[in-house]
Amino acid sequence: MVAAPSAEAPGSSSDRPEAWSGRSASRPGADRPFNGYLSLHGTDILTGMHTDDLELLFEHLARIAPLDEPDRARASDLFRTLELPKGAFFLREGETCTDLGFVCAGALRSYLLSDGRDHTRQFLFERAFVVDMGSLLENKPSALYIEALEPTRLLMITGTELTELEERSIAFMRLGKRMAERSAVNLARRMVSLIRDPAEKRYLDLLKERPDVLQRVPQYMVASYLGITPESLSRIRKHIATDSASLP
Repeated sequence: MVAAPSAEAPGSSSDRPEAWSGRSASRPGADRPFNGYLSLHGTDILTGMHTDDLELLFEHLARIAPLDEPDRARASDLFRTLELPKGAFFLREGETCTDLGFVCAGALRSYLLSDGRDHTRQFLFERAFVVDMGSLLENKPSALYIEALEPTRLLMITGTELTELEERSIAFMRLGKRMAERSAVNLARRMVSLIRDPAEKRYLDLLKERPDVLQRVPQYMVASYLGITPESLSRIRKHIATDSASLP
């Protein structure tokens, strides 16, 4: 666990941009803002569609369940592109999550603040889905912050539109079910690891399974994700380096 940023950081009046007041009317649904998304320094962060982003999304979804051309056409009409600069928030504690995002480029972190400390829940890179599912499904305020660690581009769809897709398409209904199952399995696995596994094993597992995290994320955030202090992480890394150096 690491100390949180200054109490003024997430959600403070000094860093809160003006509320985004609308979106381009060039696409269906242009009158609905995402999660009350923000306009930074007066510049809208919702942009035109990137065709390559849709192909990336469909390629990723096809690994879970096949999509036919009518399914792709329906989705193409609903997904829109949102660009977040580094440090901008997809979601803040106390806001209700109303949308799901797919990361086309960039990186985000979801975390909680408790007793002045920062607890990292997930790192979300390319091809990851970004959502607080509990908040979205129950229409209740989120306990999470989801922040862009890098300039990030996402494909966005509202929860209402996603439900409509699932009701009209067997493929999207299967996708939703399988994605929920995967999320539940991954969450359960992480909870067991945090309780049972020694910190060094958690670090080694992360190094093996997600080396990109160690390359793209500051060490204090990695420590927060592992449930240890930055000092403990430093000791673990030195111990591993020493053991490696002693091998023949």
